[in-house]
Amino acid sequence: MKKFPLFLYVALLASPFVSATEYPDMVGAWQGNVRIVSSGDDVAQGGAVISNVELTVTIEYQDGESFLGSSRASTTPKAQPSLTVWGAMRSTGDEAIFVNSDGSRGQLWMKGKDSFEYCLTNLLDSVFTAYCGILTKKGTGT
Repeated sequence: MKKFPLFLYVALLASPFVSATEYPDMVGAWQGNVRIVSSGDDVAQGGAVISNVELTVTIEYQDGESFLGSSRASTTPKAQPSLTVWGAMRSTGDEAIFVNSDGSRGQLWMKGKDSFEYCLTNLLDSVFTAYCGILTKKGTGT
C-alpha cells in the first residue's frame, strides 16, 4: 500500500479554511464633497479652475468584485442623465478601479465599511479634470 504524501494531507486539511476574498458591500448611495481642479483660462489661478461640488455615486449592482452604478455632481443639470460607472475591486477588497461613461477613469480606496476615497481624472473636449474626495454611504448614520 502506498503512503499518502504528508504535504497533500496537510493541504487537504487546510483547504476548508481558505476562503474567497470577501468584498465590501458597495450597493447604495455614497456622497461627499469633492474639490475639482480643471484646466481653464483663469490666469489668476495659473490656468486652472477650482470648484467644490457635492458628488453622489450610487452602486446599483454588485457581483463579487464587479460593480455597476452611476455618478452625479450637484452641478449637473437635472435634464442631463447621470454618468454610468463600471468598476472592479482588487483581490485585496480594499481598492478598486473604475471607468465612467464619459471616459473618466478613477480609483477608490476603502476607508472602512461606510466610506471610501474616490479619485478621478478626465480629458473631455480639451479640458483636463482631476479630483479626490471622501464619500460616505448614505443612511449609515456616520
